[in-house]
Amino acid sequence: MREKTVKDLEIGKIAIFRALQLGDLLTIIPSVRALRKTFPKTEITLIGLPWARDFVSRFNKYFDRFIEFPGFPGLPERAFNPQAFVQFLSQIQDENFDLAIQMQGSGYITNPMMELLNARNMAGFYGEGHYRPNKDFFIPYVESGHEAEKFLKLMEGIGIKSDGTHLEFPVLEAEAEAATRLLAEHHLQERAFVCIHTGSREEARRWNAENFAKTADYIYSRGYKVAFTGTQKERESIHKIAKMSQSPSVNLAGRTHLGELAAILKKCALLVTNDTGVVHIAIGVGAKSVIIYNKEGSNIERWAPINRKRHSVIEPERAKQLSNVLKELDLRLRAQPKREYEHARAI
Repeated sequence: MREKTVKDLEIGKIAIFRALQLGDLLTIIPSVRALRKTFPKTEITLIGLPWARDFVSRFNKYFDRFIEFPGFPGLPERAFNPQAFVQFLSQIQDENFDLAIQMQGSGYITNPMMELLNARNMAGFYGEGHYRPNKDFFIPYVESGHEAEKFLKLMEGIGIKSDGTHLEFPVLEAEAEAATRLLAEHHLQERAFVCIHTGSREEARRWNAENFAKTADYIYSRGYKVAFTGTQKERESIHKIAKMSQSPSVNLAGRTHLGELAAILKKCALLVTNDTGVVHIAIGVGAKSVIIYNKEGSNIERWAPINRKRHSVIEPERAKQLSNVLKELDLRLRAQPKREYEHARAI
């Protein structure tokens, strides 16, 4: 007798719970894509943090709706608001979801909360020895493995066939046009410039400024222009790095929204970056990258790109030596035509 799968259920509405940041959401896109392929006409709703409303709009071929999550005791991503949570529960319970999928993690905190959503069926991970709402659609959580592959295993465990591990990041036409104008303003030609992303949410993940300045000089010596990317808050720190450098560069920090940044990465020869969400954007648009994991104990197996033919991963020990980064950078640029003509260097 075959095991029960979610395809045996009558499903008109699915809720996915993942109240995390950009990189976390991008890594579940392969799973949501597989879910959409299995249920092409089913309404799929993301329950997430406030910023993710725009994420749902960008990925509207996979998500139909968004519901804001007000926080829950024990979850650090957002301060818990009891009154807002009561209102949230009232809304969610009235939705009568046919399936609610817990995609937050091991479910130690969230699985009991999922019971409150009043969905007809629930699925997700559970930690060994901890609570699971049912035996049919909850599978054991495993710490090891890549995040994208981990959730594809969850999909397969409930009867959803994988549609590949590749990430995506759709760029809107208006965003591509804005990026083209910005690149033209700074005379940045496609594949003739390298992006350097010096920021990260966590300070321990940031490589040191002097090394970034020397990396910019090396890139320029190879005949490529250098474009620093980042947020408006990072603009001043990037300005200081650029002043430490001996070569000209362009500071695009604060000049782009997320989609415009993605469009720029799509046109660059290479991205050099810390361990941060921009890594997953680069993967999604097909850019090459050199990723510096500066923090000791970084979970590289879980978050680094699966495709190591296009992406170089610099572990914390190797990141201590600038030469290791430059060697990987050289390897990634080797396939690019060398930019020796003078106008390629004009800023």
